[in-house]
Amino acid sequence: MLAVWIKELGHFFKTPLGYVYLSVSLFISGLLFTLMNLAAMSTDFASVLQLLQILLIFTVPLLTMSLFSQERKHGTDHLLLTSGVSLWQVVLGKIKATVFLLLLTIVAIIAYLIVIEMHGSVDWLRVVSSLLGYFLLGLLYICIGTFISCLTENQMLAAICTFAALFALWLLQSVAEIIPANASFGMWMAIFSCGAIVWFFYHQTQDQRMGVASALVLLFVLGLLILFDKDFFSVWLGKTLLWLSVPRRYSSFLMGVISWGDIAFFLGLSSLFAYFSVWKLEKRRWSED
Repeated sequence: MLAVWIKELGHFFKTPLGYVYLSVSLFISGLLFTLMNLAAMSTDFASVLQLLQILLIFTVPLLTMSLFSQERKHGTDHLLLTSGVSLWQVVLGKIKATVFLLLLTIVAIIAYLIVIEMHGSVDWLRVVSSLLGYFLLGLLYICIGTFISCLTENQMLAAICTFAALFALWLLQSVAEIIPANASFGMWMAIFSCGAIVWFFYHQTQDQRMGVASALVLLFVLGLLILFDKDFFSVWLGKTLLWLSVPRRYSSFLMGVISWGDIAFFLGLSSLFAYFSVWKLEKRRWSED
C-alpha cells in the first residue's frame, strides 16, 4: 500500500494536477476567509466551511478522474491486477494519496483559524466538529470519484460523471422537500426502484436465478407493505432522500454537533464505494483471466 501511495502522490506533484488543486483550494478558501472573517471582523468560520463544500464538488472530480482511468487507458492497470499487491491495498493506497491533498488544505484552514484566534476568540469545539465534518465529506467524495474512475478509461468522462454524482448528492435535500406525499407516486417509484435493483443484480452476476430470486423477494416485500402499511408509500421516498442528504448531515458538524450516526454514515458510505472499486477491479481481473 505504501508503494501505491508514494506512486500516486508522486503523480499528483509530477503533473500540474496537484498544484492546480492546491492553488484553487487555497485561493478560494483564502478569499472567503478575507471577505467573511477579516473584512467582516467575524470569528465565525463555519460559514466559510459551508461554502467550501461546494468547492469540493468541483475540485474532487479533477483529483480522482485519473486514479484508475489513466491506468486503464495506458494499459498499466494490467500490472496492478496481476501484481502481488491486493486490490484493497491498491484502492486504499490511491484513496490515501488523494486524502493527503485534502489534509493539506485542512492545514491551511487551521492556519486561518490561528489568525482569527490572534485577533479574537475561536470556539475550538465547534471548529473541531466542523473540520471533522469537512474531512469526512471530502473522504466520501473521493471514494465516490475513485469508484467512477474505475468504470471508464476516459478521464474527462470520469470527471463529468463524478461531478454529476456529487452535485446530485448535494441536491437531495431540495428534491426531498418538493416530492409529493402521494401514495400512488410513491408506489410507482418503489416498483421502479425494485426493477433497478433486479436489473443491477442480473447485470452484474449474469445469473438468471439471482435475478429471479431478487425479483421475488422484492415483490414479496412490496406485497406485505401494500397489505399492512399503505402509508409507507406516501413518505418512503422523501424520508430516504433526506436520510441520504449529505449537506444536511454536514450542517450538523458545522453547528458543533458531533453525531456518531453522522460519522457512521460518512464512513460507511465511503467504505461502500471503496468496496465497489475493489469489486469492479476484481471483476475485470476475472474477465481477463
